Amino acid sequence: MSTDSDKDDSYNDSAVVGSKSSEEIQLDLDYITDRIIIMGDFYHNDTLNLIRNHLNQHHYDHYRIFNLSPEPEYNIEQDVENVKNYPFNEHNPCALHIIIQFCEEVNNYLKISSRNTIVIFSKTGKYSPYSIPTYTTSIIVIHHNHHHHHHQPDTLVTLHLFSLIGMGQSCMLAACFLLHCSAFTDSDQAIKLINERRRRSNDNVINNNHHNVLLLPSQIRYVHYYEMLLRTDQVRCKTYRIISITCITIPHTSSCIVNGGCTPHISLSVLSHNDDEEIQNAWFPKRIFNQLSWTKKKPLVRYIVGQDDKMDFDMQSYEVNVRGDVCLSMFSEGEKIAQLYFNTCFVNDNSCLVFNKECIDIANYDVHHYTYDEDFKIIIHLKQIKDDPLINHYSKLAPNVEPIYNRDQYRQKESELNDLLFMYSYGDTNIV
Repeated sequence: MSTDSDKDDSYNDSAVVGSKSSEEIQLDLDYITDRIIIMGDFYHNDTLNLIRNHLNQHHYDHYRIFNLSPEPEYNIEQDVENVKNYPFNEHNPCALHIIIQFCEEVNNYLKISSRNTIVIFSKTGKYSPYSIPTYTTSIIVIHHNHHHHHHQPDTLVTLHLFSLIGMGQSCMLAACFLLHCSAFTDSDQAIKLINERRRRSNDNVINNNHHNVLLLPSQIRYVHYYEMLLRTDQVRCKTYRIISITCITIPHTSSCIVNGGCTPHISLSVLSHNDDEEIQNAWFPKRIFNQLSWTKKKPLVRYIVGQDDKMDFDMQSYEVNVRGDVCLSMFSEGEKIAQLYFNTCFVNDNSCLVFNKECIDIANYDVHHYTYDEDFKIIIHLKQIKDDPLINHYSKLAPNVEPIYNRDQYRQKESELNDLLFMYSYGDTNIV
């Protein structure tokens, strides 16, 4: 893999992004390697012409833009050339099937010519403290003052959650491709490089990862999934029924000073393929269970911090079946308080998944444990049932998605193992 010293200074990331250009405008564009660029929103600061000029000047007729934004207003094909769309929602990973497809297409394009460069575009790619549609912007919590010698009243603390608008999308796929082309053989190493190269546009810090841009636990999990997929000869997608969901400790998400806690309800979705040929790469969440729809039969339960030690959701009577990419969302009093994604290809033998606090979206931001206890975790018990691929389709037509991920089908064959520490070598190291 190329190093910073190998780059042409005429287009390296520090020259383009690190300092202001002659027009005194910073381009939201970073070179992860010489041939992999992550680009943020060029509409919000009117840098479209500068971005277009930069790409044509340094990569004329040798670049392809991969657009990850699902919003119609970010249909960038009308403004820039050679665009491929891989739309998926921000604050989420994309379907595992799409990661495979994306990495294979990028791999093939870069192999055509040593000059070819790919640009991964997402909506803004910037660190933003403003309102988030799917995440709560702030949570009022009670900070208990425990002092032996000074009795101070409990104080109200507002915990502001910053969002990674679009940044995690592009960084996740870039990290997966670094594994795919064997630039790295370890997920953490690939993620580390992304965090180092994709600079933060805001000095605000929401946790101890001061220099990290890929922070969403579910997106990080999918980078590790892809590494596991590459290491395994064959991974079969299975269907499971959710038996129970348990939360250990009670989140304090309400504004009540006395009897604080939450009144949670859960929602489950699976990423499903849209059969529209015009957006063939589109996999979006399809809700398969919403607890609010059952409240007449089973009213919601209020859990109190200090009084209750866990929250139990018995799911057996609902007969909720999941397959492939699954999203569990938890709400309380109109706010989303937790979210996580998992893929049923990687459910362990005992059909039990345990997610600690640092592995749960939203909860992981609370590093000072104001809202979520340090030992907060979510436990999901499942039972394997007969496979049902229709779960991952919006239509009722026969699915055309291969339920088995075979390494030889999605990546080039290797003649021999280059590293005995791994099950097989990853591929060409000179492609990036």
